[in-house]
Amino acid sequence: MAVIAYFISLFVQILQGIGHYCYRLSTLLEGLLPTLMSPSQISAQTRAHYRKYYSPQHLQTTSESEPYLLMPWEDDVLTRHAIRSGRMLIMGSGMGRESIAIARRGIDVVGVDANSLAVRAAQHQAKAAGVRARFHEADYQTLPYSPGSFDHALLSATMYSAIPGIAHRQAWVGNLGRLLKPGGLLVLSFICLPRQFQVSRLGVLRRRCSVLLSKLPGANPAYQVGDECPGGHFLHVFQDEAELRKELDGAGVVIHELNWNQGFAVIAYPPHS
Repeated sequence: MAVIAYFISLFVQILQGIGHYCYRLSTLLEGLLPTLMSPSQISAQTRAHYRKYYSPQHLQTTSESEPYLLMPWEDDVLTRHAIRSGRMLIMGSGMGRESIAIARRGIDVVGVDANSLAVRAAQHQAKAAGVRARFHEADYQTLPYSPGSFDHALLSATMYSAIPGIAHRQAWVGNLGRLLKPGGLLVLSFICLPRQFQVSRLGVLRRRCSVLLSKLPGANPAYQVGDECPGGHFLHVFQDEAELRKELDGAGVVIHELNWNQGFAVIAYPPHS
């Protein structure tokens, strides 16, 4: 029996080693996808990711444990910028964590999410909580609302980074301004590279391969260093604060606050927007 146990243990180690290298190879190849797919294909893949993410089982488990509380930075932003009334658009609302918590503060909330199951779950939770929060199924990149429909807006869960390409992100930010009333604020969160972060050797190799591929005919012309695709979900990781500031300045907005460490920004629109 000891001999059998030895060979089984050896076989397990071999499988684990193979699995480790297969995982590293899959991570490398997955990281090349943003250079090979167009922005529209990337967005479609991200939507497909969320259609799978909000399964009935996931919704059931989450609804039983969801506290519907704001993150400390979210609570702090609403307080410091005096967002305490009016109508607020919550994009990427999911099951309603932010929407229900903000509605409890007396704000009229409209949440949008591309997943119909999440929308129905959020509606049910808002009704049970007795708050003024409505939810619509919609893609936050193509919102179906009239100009001046909202006093403020929030793009949650680092979803600003899920918009592929600087031109697309700038266009989205600029277009959202038409939905806000004069003086309205947009709060958005993003993914950033932590200060003093050391990129792994695999990460360096992936970036070098991506840069080379991006120069080939037919590659994605919108590719940027920092474009990633973990688990089939596109994310742009901003490399430093200057990159994000330059991008937002190019969108023609006014940056009221940018917190790099916590990954959020509060922006407003000039009167002519």
